[in-house]
Amino acid sequence: MIQHRRSLDMYPGPHAPVIIHLSQYDSDFSLLFDLYSSVGTFTVETGTTVTIRGTKVDGTGYSMNASLSNNTVTVTGDQQITAVSGKQIFELTLWKSNKELSTANFIIDVEPAALDRNTIQSESKIMELLDVTDQADEIIAAAQLVEDTLESLGFTDPNSDGNIVITMGVSS
Repeated sequence: MIQHRRSLDMYPGPHAPVIIHLSQYDSDFSLLFDLYSSVGTFTVETGTTVTIRGTKVDGTGYSMNASLSNNTVTVTGDQQITAVSGKQIFELTLWKSNKELSTANFIIDVEPAALDRNTIQSESKIMELLDVTDQADEIIAAAQLVEDTLESLGFTDPNSDGNIVITMGVSS
């Protein structure tokens, strides 16, 4: 499991946003956020719960509970976070007695997968073509044998169009 650890400000100020880079469809990762306040003091009260929430590039929302220990939030990753590639905006929201306090936004930048899960994989026909090419002499010889056998049995293809004519009572 890969862990991405970042410091995250509780104050949504004019600082550079935290960016976490992931790959599309990643699911074996965790995000650890050490919470701090660049303005004033910040302490996490006992009984506080936390969620990660945000909107993905495709317009769908995401919300999931996270764990909190001291001032560190741990988010266990899943494929819903990384299902859509692009820069997704998220936040952590702390809850205590129906009161809500959100962190500064952070960005999860999901790199597109090289092979999308919905893509039909192409198969190479090169090896099959090489096999046929290697067997060309045998195929031609077999076709000639069939033609000779049909002719000896009185079958003919007078128009050379693959339509066989059976001539009854022909003697050679």
